[in-house]
Amino acid sequence: MLYIREARRMIGEFVFTERDSQSPLNSVRAPLHKDSVAVGDYPLDCHAVRNPDSYYPEIPEGGFVFPTVPYQIPYGVMVPKNVDGLLVPVAVSASHVGFSTIRMEPT
Repeated sequence: MLYIREARRMIGEFVFTERDSQSPLNSVRAPLHKDSVAVGDYPLDCHAVRNPDSYYPEIPEGGFVFPTVPYQIPYGVMVPKNVDGLLVPVAVSASHVGFSTIRMEPT
């Protein structure tokens, strides 16, 4: 079975980043969004990559799993910038690390 963990993502009205899934200092909750359409709570989960230019190219680097707190997913991640009449619910507007939690399509 073919599986692609991550592909292209669009630039939307709002770009979801890892900060949107974390509680700021002196807080117990993630940032609130007035236009939220869903709630997620899956860890940030980035796979390691192989760097062929490193001294040990066979050892993956850069992978991590980091817990999140329940977070809101804003409507703006599905709305492409400068395009009318289109919603994109899968290739949402998110950073690479932000997408690692939101990719699980939480509802």
